[in-house]
Amino acid sequence: LGRSTEAVESYLKAWHAAAQEPAGQKARAGLRGLVGVLQDLPALQELADQAEDAELRGLAGSRLESAVGVFTDLASGAAYLRRFPANPHADRVSHRLDSLADNLYGEMVLYQSVGDHAKALDRIQQILNHAPGSPAARRLRDKATMVDEKTQADG
Repeated sequence: LGRSTEAVESYLKAWHAAAQEPAGQKARAGLRGLVGVLQDLPALQELADQAEDAELRGLAGSRLESAVGVFTDLASGAAYLRRFPANPHADRVSHRLDSLADNLYGEMVLYQSVGDHAKALDRIQQILNHAPGSPAARRLRDKATMVDEKTQADG
C-alpha cells in the first residue's frame, strides 16, 4: 500500500512481542526483505539503530548510507531531521533537502510564468512546510516581503 513507515512499525512490534516464536521470526524476515526497497529515511534509521539484530542493522545502515544523498521525498527528509537532528547523516540530509527545495523553487517560478498558479502554490507550500530553513524558503519570504512593502507603498 506504499505505507512503509507503518509496515516497519508493525513488523517491529510483532518481532519484539514474540521474538522467538514463528510470528516474530516472520516479522524479522519481513523487515530484512523490506530494507531493500525502503525509501523512508526515518524508518531506515530506526532499523539501522536495532541492537538486537546485527544483520538487519547492517542492511539498513548500508541502505540508509546510499539513500541520504539521493532521496526525492521532501517530507521524508524533513521527518528525518526532526527525529534525528544530531545523527551523522543529518548534514547530508539537510543539504539534499535544500537542493530539492531549490528545484521546487525553480518549478514554482516556471509554473508562475506559464500561469499555472495552483501548481506554483503547491511548490511554495511544499518548500515552506518541509524545508522552512532552506535558501529557497528564504527567497520566498523575501519575495513576499518585497511584494508587501510595494503594496503598502502603492496604497
